[in-house]
Amino acid sequence: MASYDSWEEALADFKFWYTAVDGFGVYLRHFLAHYGHFFREGQETHLFVYSKLHKEFSDNLERAVNSWLASKSMSESDLENMLNFAKAQSDEETDGIVDAMITMLEYHSWINYVIGLKKKPEVAQLLQDQWSKYVRSVDRPGVEGMDRLPRAMVG
Repeated sequence: MASYDSWEEALADFKFWYTAVDGFGVYLRHFLAHYGHFFREGQETHLFVYSKLHKEFSDNLERAVNSWLASKSMSESDLENMLNFAKAQSDEETDGIVDAMITMLEYHSWINYVIGLKKKPEVAQLLQDQWSKYVRSVDRPGVEGMDRLPRAMVG
């Protein structure tokens, strides 16, 4: 815990990072913008691409947390101690973050989470904006990044 004087200080920074515009939330918004259209409520069976997307998402979540830990000179053991501190303090916000992270790592819960996010107005707008960019790129092939299949779809 080299960067902090207390678990309370470390925890406050972790919560800020997780919810910040330039924290993990950026990846979540990027992921939804690019892959959200694959997820449809009420499908009887899951598309094969879901398992590939879940693997990519889980790996990126783990990398993001490990990167944050490294940037703060903290270890996974420090993360565990910090979360135990939060639990002892009855910190509901951290409990929510931990629950969300666990949900995102479990396949079926993750799918329900993504479908639930798509119902939120701000996420629906993000998806609409991304779709508009895609449609424009089809009209103008070669627009950077928009004329390629998502990495998760190609293996």
